[in-house]
Amino acid sequence: MKGQGSIVLMQIVLLNMKFGLTVKDLRLHLPSVVKLRSEVVLECSFKLENESLYSIKLYKGREEFLHFVPAFSPPYKVFATKGVNVSWTNFTLGSTELYYKGASPFQYNTETKNIIANQFESGSLSVILSSVSLFSAGLFGCEVSADYPEYDTDIRRKHLHVFVSPSSRPHVTGLQTRYKPGDVLNITCLSADSFPAANISWFINGNKASSNTVGNTTVKTEKSGLLSSYSQLSMLATDKLIIKCVASILTSFWQSTDQVVNLLEPPMSPVLTDRKDQTGSITSRATRGGWFVGWILVIFQFASKLCNDD
Repeated sequence: MKGQGSIVLMQIVLLNMKFGLTVKDLRLHLPSVVKLRSEVVLECSFKLENESLYSIKLYKGREEFLHFVPAFSPPYKVFATKGVNVSWTNFTLGSTELYYKGASPFQYNTETKNIIANQFESGSLSVILSSVSLFSAGLFGCEVSADYPEYDTDIRRKHLHVFVSPSSRPHVTGLQTRYKPGDVLNITCLSADSFPAANISWFINGNKASSNTVGNTTVKTEKSGLLSSYSQLSMLATDKLIIKCVASILTSFWQSTDQVVNLLEPPMSPVLTDRKDQTGSITSRATRGGWFVGWILVIFQFASKLCNDD
């Protein structure tokens, strides 16, 4: 009897076990990086297996900003959430299409009545978020729950980054017009007014600068809420040195600025050249003077001879 009781208990347990999830293939589509004040489309799709839909919920962080619950009246509701501005929502539940404008609980397509219970194999929703701000950045989630008796729930999450490009190209300061041999250059690269903060890299003649020549990047928060990045480079100046400052943000943006370092040319030797010229001039004059004196002596000797003959 004890063995039979164990078998019966095992059968009960097996009958109540859930061997497969009723919410399947839940997918969330959301761009990872968007520009400030742009429009974002969030899409969530799923499949149900032998169950009705209980709810679809959207989250930003842990805060619910939209839900669709067929058993509720009205089933659609948008909750005020900082950084989230819902302008349009479209549900596809089997062959049924439902449209909602903004936060209004009333269907835009009034010819289709709200659904209280609907069995279908697949569904999806598409939400348009308008005019994203810096507060729109964060972790978004789509949660789908099946109805009684399983109440199976699944959720998918994705990060949204709001991107603001710098107000200008990277700007290098502190570079002198020319350096003397042995001088050390100390320059700063600025990438201003971006979000998130730009990452600054230095390149010397096409190669990444060694870490011992580059200082830590400093980030300053501007009054606008945007961020400015500063980085310093310190190294021995050499002639024809090509320095590149590169500002990059996530995988969506990069800009660079090139600077060329020139050394002072070695001074000429005008004094030595003048002396050489002067020496040549003196030699030339001395040569000419010698010939002149020689001719005078010849003439003088010839005149003396004539006088003696007389």
